[in-house]
Amino acid sequence: MTLHQPHYSDISFLLVYFNANVYDPEQLLEDLASMPTLDQEKAKTDMAFLLSEHRLGLAEFHAATSCTAKNGDVARRFFEDVYRFAFENGEEPDIAKYWNR
Repeated sequence: MTLHQPHYSDISFLLVYFNANVYDPEQLLEDLASMPTLDQEKAKTDMAFLLSEHRLGLAEFHAATSCTAKNGDVARRFFEDVYRFAFENGEEPDIAKYWNR
């Protein structure tokens, strides 16, 4: 039996509001609040797995934000901050502090 291995596409709906052309993180919180609890937990678990397996980096940062991250560590920090914002009542991430200008 093969267990589901989450991919970026499984959590991309969480990141759509961090796109530089749309930027509306508060809408993410509203969307999460309106989701069934099981779907919220799946999104949280999938993102935690992707973070723990170091599967969120530069390419995923660009896909999420339409920007280029300063480097891989900064891209990862962005995803960690989004996770905290979405699931742990963390601060709202400001994408400008992560991108390479």
